[in-house]
Amino acid sequence: MAPETWRLYAGDELVADLVVTGGDFPWRHATVEPKPAFERYRELFAKEAAASEAAGDDWTAADLLYHRIRAQLRLARPDGSDVPEFLLHIDGQEAWWRWSDEPFDDDAGMVTLWRPVGQAELDLLEQSGWSRFPPRLPGQPIFYPVLNQEYATRIARDWNTKDAASGHVGYVLRFEVDAAYASRFEPQRVGGAGIDELWVPAEELEEFNAHIDGRIECVSRFDG
Repeated sequence: MAPETWRLYAGDELVADLVVTGGDFPWRHATVEPKPAFERYRELFAKEAAASEAAGDDWTAADLLYHRIRAQLRLARPDGSDVPEFLLHIDGQEAWWRWSDEPFDDDAGMVTLWRPVGQAELDLLEQSGWSRFPPRLPGQPIFYPVLNQEYATRIARDWNTKDAASGHVGYVLRFEVDAAYASRFEPQRVGGAGIDELWVPAEELEEFNAHIDGRIECVSRFDG
């Protein structure tokens, strides 16, 4: 009997055959037989696998990388029909995935992000009704939300409180953004584990603001 083979596509282009080797419900396990198109996605899968391995209690970086995968690829069953929803990991020559005919429960497709700010930025946020971040200043080409509260707290507590331009005060903000949109910006690790940011070009900040869901919330304050 021929092995059960699922297929990964980018549009109509075959990216890889996934030859099933076993499973542990609800997961299927397979050997990856990459096609030439797979090279375009190899690094993305490797980054997602590494982020998942290092996730601990914080899956934000891994989730955003996976949304990038999901937005670009589709998975087909052995009979050729597409899987409506799936979660696929590829690490080297090994693949494992689960799937569903209904969307997974992922908090309505939102991701929680954090931002440490000083007094001036907080005042502008308040003027906006806690709904949008102010435009970047000259010489600030990038807007940097961060991916976990601990990292945001370290910046607000240890840097903003010592910075005159921040008013010697640091605040930690929490907000939710549409995950599919946020996944356009690849997580950037700028230090050790947990030191992760999104880099949003200043000219795209207005569009980013439009994808914020609900109010931006101030969760803590630190004084210098």
